[in-house]
Amino acid sequence: MESTTIELQEKPPREFELNEQTNLTEFLSYLQTDFSDNIPENVLHSHTPEIKVQDYKVRKAWWTKLTCSIDLMIEQGLIADVDTLERANDFFNLYTSEEFTKQRLVSTEDINRANAMINKILCKSEYPVPTRVLVQSAA
Repeated sequence: MESTTIELQEKPPREFELNEQTNLTEFLSYLQTDFSDNIPENVLHSHTPEIKVQDYKVRKAWWTKLTCSIDLMIEQGLIADVDTLERANDFFNLYTSEEFTKQRLVSTEDINRANAMINKILCKSEYPVPTRVLVQSAA
């Protein structure tokens, strides 16, 4: 079995502040495109050197940002499509459960589900869809 090495390239962290002027779809797009899908070999903590170079979806803080954004969109009625709303509620419940938040590590399947959920919400939201949306190909 071959070992894969991920080279970390330094890049300045992109600042993104969620406030009243920020469109939630822009924030979801930021969460999807500016954070790595890669899962490092070691558990990352806020003091881990890799965090200074690359942001990862594997970190629980990323999941908190995502679930809070989805919750806001649900509460504000920004997800008009009934099927998408049901899936968003199910996603929120799963990824805010104690089993996920306190007891297990993030998997590739979790990250794939998050990307798919973001895509579905962005395509069905009341806001205009940002042009930077990452669409996963069916491979």
